[in-house]
Amino acid sequence: LNAVEGGKLTDAANLQHLRVARGEWHLHQELVGDAYVQAGVLLNKSSIKGDVHVASNAVYGGYGNARHVTVEGSLVANTVHGSPIIKGNLTLAEGATYSYGVTPEEFADPVFVEGTAKLEGADFAVYGAPGDYADTISKAVLYAKEIEGEFDKVTTNLAFMTPTLQYEKRQVDLTFRRNEVKVESVATSESALGIAREI
Repeated sequence: LNAVEGGKLTDAANLQHLRVARGEWHLHQELVGDAYVQAGVLLNKSSIKGDVHVASNAVYGGYGNARHVTVEGSLVANTVHGSPIIKGNLTLAEGATYSYGVTPEEFADPVFVEGTAKLEGADFAVYGAPGDYADTISKAVLYAKEIEGEFDKVTTNLAFMTPTLQYEKRQVDLTFRRNEVKVESVATSESALGIAREI
């Protein structure tokens, strides 16, 4: 698949193997073989019976299931396209990113791994929609039969919230907490500063 505009796969006959080279593609039918996401985005909303390999500049997400998943780029769980289900093992290579989406009203479901989740020093990034968040929110972001290793950097795009992770044998939990950053400290104009001081 190599088209800037991307598209949907719903009724391709005898779909056995898949390679994404460019664009955002939504998989709505079973794939019996492997998927290789060389670049672009693959959102799995069905079932991949084989393995998925995600290259360093590529993205994999969606609520569908796959066998073993190896990620060098980004694994995405969000409230729009859902969270991946992995029937085998998940390997997040060093330099990979688990991107986890939140809104003030809803946090993404956790990624489920029926085998071992190998974190191997990957990063964890919380991408939040702007809004009024509770002072402290806790949520499981990963379940696995066994978890090996920990994430390296834990970051967020929201200036006023700080994410931290807690590790157990079979799950990783996110605590999202309001920090001490003052609203006026990120104002970019005099009018914005005036508004911030009134909050």
